[in-house]
Amino acid sequence: MWSKDHFNSAALVRGRKSAHHQTHARQTDLHTDHPRHRRDRGHRPPARAASGARGAGARARARSGPSRRPGRRRRRARRGQLRRPGRAGRGAAPDGPTDNTRQHARTEAELRASGAATVFLRPVAFFQNLLWSAGAIAGQGALHQAIGGARIGLIDTRDVVDALERAALSDELDGQTFELTGPAAVTYDEVAGALARALGRPVRHVPIAPDALADFARQAGVDEWTAQLVRDYSIAYGRGWGDFTTDAVEKLTRHPARGVDAFAAEVFAPAAASAAR
Repeated sequence: MWSKDHFNSAALVRGRKSAHHQTHARQTDLHTDHPRHRRDRGHRPPARAASGARGAGARARARSGPSRRPGRRRRRARRGQLRRPGRAGRGAAPDGPTDNTRQHARTEAELRASGAATVFLRPVAFFQNLLWSAGAIAGQGALHQAIGGARIGLIDTRDVVDALERAALSDELDGQTFELTGPAAVTYDEVAGALARALGRPVRHVPIAPDALADFARQAGVDEWTAQLVRDYSIAYGRGWGDFTTDAVEKLTRHPARGVDAFAAEVFAPAAASAAR
């Protein structure tokens, strides 16, 4: 997920001599070209970790330790015992449409080259991004977006968390890459309809230009890098870049991905009611 100042990511970590899991957070400064990888001083490297970056981007699980030395891993890979990602994917590509997707591609390449066991989870755009403008949507009944009538496989971040947990705790997924989406690629007209049903009052989709949406972001206080990111993603999604779905969430979590109606009723409506107080 991304906020006004940072991308936020979380990691589930299990130490070599402990079965207890802890949650660690890593922040990437939007004003730098590369993520800041911080390590807590005085802590040994974890035996297993799951980490991630923003939607339409890469999430990975990495494991180190005596049983998974890089040399042994390479030998196993040559024997065909490890499954590796089959393609660069929409969320991380050297020639991706945004600086964010290009950075994710570099991060994935570095993780693969490190010899660590990895599982990459690449969610598309999040339903929860709509919470940025919950007050305006609930108060004005207008959902401003900049992808026109294009469809996008929006995903609920609760499903991303569920998938991340499975990737963190399972050895069966090593070397694989999963594109995470919701159950259907939806238009923002359909999203507006779901929000209206959950709120019990009209909500209309108001298409605007990508540059206009970037200006809205600037007015909200984001930095220029983020505003440009909003513009570039909007252009890409407007051209159909996010018009796809997968069954990866169900395969990983054993439950169907949550759709727009579930998000609207269970997350957006309570948030809008809270913002109105």
